[in-house]
Amino acid sequence: SLREFEFSPLADVQRWSEIPAGGSLFDSLFVFENYPLDEPFGKDASVTPMGLREHTNYALTVVMVPRESLGVEVFYDRSRFTSETAQRLTDSFVSLLEQIAGAPSDALVESLSVLAEGERERLLSEWNATAVELPGLPVHELVAEQARLRPDAVAVEFGEESVSYAELDARANQVARALIAAGVEPGSLVGVCLDRGVEVPAVLLGVWKAGAGYVPLDPGYPAERTEFMLADADVRLVITEQSFADRFTEVVLLDDISGSTADPAVAVDAGDVAYVMFTSGSTGRPK
Repeated sequence: SLREFEFSPLADVQRWSEIPAGGSLFDSLFVFENYPLDEPFGKDASVTPMGLREHTNYALTVVMVPRESLGVEVFYDRSRFTSETAQRLTDSFVSLLEQIAGAPSDALVESLSVLAEGERERLLSEWNATAVELPGLPVHELVAEQARLRPDAVAVEFGEESVSYAELDARANQVARALIAAGVEPGSLVGVCLDRGVEVPAVLLGVWKAGAGYVPLDPGYPAERTEFMLADADVRLVITEQSFADRFTEVVLLDDISGSTADPAVAVDAGDVAYVMFTSGSTGRPK
């Protein structure tokens, strides 16, 4: 059935593909040179050595050349690839070929790795050697420290919005003070029902600054599930936005929070509750 299309013009293929005119169908090329240039054509024939200069319009071209051993030639566009990137690609390709050559005949493709050994070591070990000693402080105090050291640095991004560390910490302080004013005490749990956005991290930090833990409540949950979670976790107060307020008995509206941005300075211990998470409840009621 393939033969029906083997003489199709590339212009038709381009049109069928729905790739806009002028766009590239592909930007890489794989070539296996399967003609025996190095073999004599007969006892009375000779081949004069000649130089070749090759050029393609593709960003990446890989040419396999069968000789006494299999040769691999890689041509790349220097405006698209650095020499280091091209070398890593080549090393990975050669490693893959070596694995194929050494694998049992019934080995699965998924058992092969596209990473050369050096690249695997770099990704898994060298680049992941990021362990650092942190002071024994709660997360909200670490954020507050960044607000002091790098107040204008971006702390949170969501879509087109961003918030600096100074803004994040100030907003978290406002949230904490609003919760404390509403009766939240250290060790209690606060429900959080919000759409995703830059305000969410500030709210979670504010809950911690008030000495409490949070219980995330997805706005998309059915009413029965939300009611069960609130009762099971003994959550009295929910911080939410106006569009979800009628779902709960006692709320703090995020849009109404304002006032002092000073730290409420509530003592928080490393052993205090941070949050309570519920299971999905796929086998019954959430736990």
